[in-house]
Amino acid sequence: MTNETPLFELDKVRFDADTATLLDDIDLSIAPERVTGLIGHNGSGKTTLMRLLARHHAQGAGSIRFHGKPIASWRPREFARHVAHLPQTTPSTDGMLVRELVALGRYPWHGSLGIFGDDDRSHVDEAMKMTDVAQYAGRLVDSLSGGERQRVWLAMLIAQDSRCLLLDEPTSALDIAHQVEVLELVRTLCRRRRIAAVIVLHDINMAARFCDHIVALRHGRILMQGAPGDIMTGPNLESIYGVPMNVLRDPSSGRAVGVPR
Repeated sequence: MTNETPLFELDKVRFDADTATLLDDIDLSIAPERVTGLIGHNGSGKTTLMRLLARHHAQGAGSIRFHGKPIASWRPREFARHVAHLPQTTPSTDGMLVRELVALGRYPWHGSLGIFGDDDRSHVDEAMKMTDVAQYAGRLVDSLSGGERQRVWLAMLIAQDSRCLLLDEPTSALDIAHQVEVLELVRTLCRRRRIAAVIVLHDINMAARFCDHIVALRHGRILMQGAPGDIMTGPNLESIYGVPMNVLRDPSSGRAVGVPR
């Protein structure tokens, strides 16, 4: 981690749903201008944590601060200007053109009754250019491939001009080639625009390849966290996933790769 002021700070966070505890005793700092990966088995609490960061769950016990302020004290539109969230299941885009979807990212800046001006159009054009979807501007979103649609959703988030992207399993429905494409795009956008991203991922090898910091959850608690090189050991991966794992070295890149025994 760096000496920078944390983007998010969580202290002793707990979240219950009915009689189940989904998160417990979460202490976590998320740095600005870094890509942070949340990993763990199904039911480990990754999506619950993501929804708390996005303010889509009412906060339970403990404290969550964003830019040093209690997260609940931010006004909704002000918070949306800083944080953009892409959930696991995206809303329907039936009948919507690519440019129309990307333009929705400007809503926090002008509101439903505001005027969509030149500055808004400039942000939309730049976002489509950065994500390489400008050529689809006049096409229906539903006519695109899965990887193309994910780039359009990312363009909407970039048009929002936020300082942090919260991405919940953005590659879950994509083949390997499109997974790499989308995660490479996220990393490039973060570095070019000097923003942060928090990404829920199932594939530890993708997390190790594209994230600066990895947070592993198990049964609603943080099991371990650190740089990819610190996390990628056989005993660590076995603790995270509950199955014996070996860590090999990719002969071409030198990256550590985890594989089940």
